Amino acid sequence: MKTFSGSPKQFDTTFSRYAKKVQYRGELLIQVPAGTDPKALMDAFWAARGNNSLLVKYADLYGAFRDPDGKPLGLWMFGARNMGVPGA
Repeated sequence: MKTFSGSPKQFDTTFSRYAKKVQYRGELLIQVPAGTDPKALMDAFWAARGNNSLLVKYADLYGAFRDPDGKPLGLWMFGARNMGVPGA
């Protein structure tokens, strides 16, 4: 689990460190401040990897986003651009 409160651009750097720790496999539970749009965080992550071949190592890694109260905000696939379910 990781609590994140930075900007979408900071998310990319922060997430990359944690992805290495789980060896790019599994599901990360990511708590974000109330009102955060996980899609914006994921868009910044994907934009930093303009070429889809740069997403391959993230193919087996998912992010489950929740607000501080535990409300699900979405489940997103880091290795597949625009693949996710808001509010899941």
